[in-house]
Amino acid sequence: MYSGRVSSVAEILDAVKHLPLEKKGEFLEGLREIDFEDVWDRQFEADAKSGRLDPAWQNALKDIKAGRTKSLDEVINDP
Repeated sequence: MYSGRVSSVAEILDAVKHLPLEKKGEFLEGLREIDFEDVWDRQFEADAKSGRLDPAWQNALKDIKAGRTKSLDEVINDP
C-alpha cells in the first residue's frame, strides 16, 4: 500500500493500480466530481489568445472559401 504523496501522472497511475477494488471505485467517483470541461475551456482560451489556433483557423477559412465544407444542417441531417 502507498503512503505519502504522489505527484507525477506515472506515480498516480501506479498508486491507483495498487488500490484495493473498493478504493478504486472511490477514486473513480472522485474523478467524476472534477469539472474537466472547465480545464479544457481554460486551455482552449489560452491557446486562442496565444495564437496556437491561428493555423487551424486559417485552414478552415481556406476550406470554406474553396467550398470544401458542409453546412451544419447538412451534417446533422445527413444519414
